[in-house]
Amino acid sequence: MQPLTVFSMFDGISCGRIALERAGIPVKQYFTSEIDNYASAISRYNWNTTELGDITKINFNDLPKLSVIFCGAPCQDLSLAGYQKGFAKGTRSSLFFKLIECLENQEKRFGVKPKFLVEQVKMKKENLKIMEDLLGVKGVMINLSLIQIGRCRRNTLRRSRWTT
Repeated sequence: MQPLTVFSMFDGISCGRIALERAGIPVKQYFTSEIDNYASAISRYNWNTTELGDITKINFNDLPKLSVIFCGAPCQDLSLAGYQKGFAKGTRSSLFFKLIECLENQEKRFGVKPKFLVEQVKMKKENLKIMEDLLGVKGVMINLSLIQIGRCRRNTLRRSRWTT
């Protein structure tokens, strides 16, 4: 398998990198966008990543051809347990549109969109439809309480998407 060039938006502590490593998938270059300095410090400690900082300040023309994009955009305005403001301009959840911007930029420059994985919470159907329409795929519900993560179990549901 060819090593991947990955962009992890809203990277946190690089859990996407952990998953790739555990799956034995080689990584050529791993770009991150994260504004939490503590999370970035953990990623730096564990891996050699290219930190791009705040997603709102990234020029997507500066990125090479990407193999995969991971995106876990803020969910506070989408979550049924949250504010439910949706994708209104200026909401944290509207940062999801940076993924769409990046995908469109990659397609325009390289003639193909990279694969992507979007992790998101359970939300109103109209917000999910917006995401599905823009991404061109249907969401898949994964019950994480069925998946053991280390020694703990999570009792949440997440919507994840993967396209080929």
